[in-house]
Amino acid sequence: TYAPLIHNGSFWSPENTKFGGFGKAGLHLQTLAVQLGPQVAQNLIWDYPKEIEFGFVQKMLRKVASADPEAQVIMLVRVNLPRQWGLDHPEEVYTNEKGERVVSDGHPARIGTPEKPQEYWEPSYGSPAAREAVVGALRKLGEWVKTHEEGKMVAGWMICGGSDGQFFNNGWPGYALDHSPGQLRGYRLWLKEEYGTVEKLREAWGDPQVTFETATMPTEAERDSTGLFHGLKGPGRRIVDA
Repeated sequence: TYAPLIHNGSFWSPENTKFGGFGKAGLHLQTLAVQLGPQVAQNLIWDYPKEIEFGFVQKMLRKVASADPEAQVIMLVRVNLPRQWGLDHPEEVYTNEKGERVVSDGHPARIGTPEKPQEYWEPSYGSPAAREAVVGALRKLGEWVKTHEEGKMVAGWMICGGSDGQFFNNGWPGYALDHSPGQLRGYRLWLKEEYGTVEKLREAWGDPQVTFETATMPTEAERDSTGLFHGLKGPGRRIVDA
């Protein structure tokens, strides 16, 4: 048995993590970080549009086992999509109300086009295409772990991503809403799942004309208006839902 403490290994440089030292100290539950994207790092496993490579995962699990034979691993996966994915899917990335795309470097940084290697367009959280790509990648990683001997030491998973790895809002400036076409598609799908029928949506929003096909994101002016945010029904409900 061991103390229910977790050694949170290095996120950016897992090869430099002292797995053995923490194992000797009695911390056998250890995290191993890998990244789908979007920035160059030693633990990047997806060189999109190529297939995901699992060589790094295998090497590191073997290293953990050698350093701490009692280790159990929590796979910490950064699910930001690869930089090239965002460039190939410009309608599926964070966009402001003017239709301008947000450039990130780990955090929202500016409006425009990625120029430096560490800059990228962050995929919209609600985009069905982006979510499908992430889910597909995680399934492949999970299947590899399930079917390889090294995977037997994996005891759990932790998902991180988005701005600062904490899924903060990627809007710019001032954490504005995401107005991308991909986000709108995802928003409408969520509304249908949440309300079930157009009658319930209309009742909640106080809008007799809205449908799941015509619902729109609030404007930034509407979002910033006073007295609406806590509305349970009526125009404020639309803002809460967004």
